[in-house]
Amino acid sequence: GSLGVCGADEGIAHVDVVAAPGHAAAVAEGALDLLAASGATRIRLDRLADPGALMAAVRDRAASLPHTERIATMAPYLAHEAGWDSFLAGLSKHQRHETQRQCRRFWDRDGAALRWVRDPEECAEAIATLFDLHERRFADKGKESAFRGDDLRAFHTTLARRLAASDRLLLGFLLDGERAVGSAYGFHQGTTTLMFQTGIDPEFTATGAGVVLRAHVLRDEVLERGRTELDLLDGCYPWKARWATGVRAIVDVELYPSTLAG
Repeated sequence: GSLGVCGADEGIAHVDVVAAPGHAAAVAEGALDLLAASGATRIRLDRLADPGALMAAVRDRAASLPHTERIATMAPYLAHEAGWDSFLAGLSKHQRHETQRQCRRFWDRDGAALRWVRDPEECAEAIATLFDLHERRFADKGKESAFRGDDLRAFHTTLARRLAASDRLLLGFLLDGERAVGSAYGFHQGTTTLMFQTGIDPEFTATGAGVVLRAHVLRDEVLERGRTELDLLDGCYPWKARWATGVRAIVDVELYPSTLAG
């Protein structure tokens, strides 16, 4: 008798309605009307954006449509409006030293390079490399990633091509000679970049490749291109906490329509 949104098990975050500018509140109200009239005894809306229009509509209707809220996770983000040098200056002395040291150590290698994917025609090969790096990193830790499989790879290949065609794709690689040893994948949306997935060659974990990659995402793809926020998405991992300037809640909601069963 319950009704739920799809995607929670796959890691969706910041769920909200899709609406034309200025119409999000009305669309959220309409969505709740349809859900409440569905006949379900319980409606699960997982992973909602805490500051979103749908969450606001749920709270506004609390008297007629009772609900419970649970913080599912937090999404750290890094907001900065000045340049890379200004960002570094705002870090602690230790953090600044470690970031600069690991970047220097990587770039001192012969053949070290960085490549950003802009051409839609390059996306199929690039996404395949991203998946390979990500899977090898998890296998090295004795774990199995959910970011795997032919269907998911085909989906992200199509998505990456479409995003590249409209300059909304974040997809870059650290190279050791001709070999990709680190990758970052995400999406540009207005002044925000959402960092969705990474992959690091297990042999290069100790070299600080992850720090180098994040540094260049922030410098090259966010700050130097006029963007002001890097959303690190859900999960308060230590490396995210060291970089973040704030966090946003991602909320699981259960609604109980005003019926006898509800």
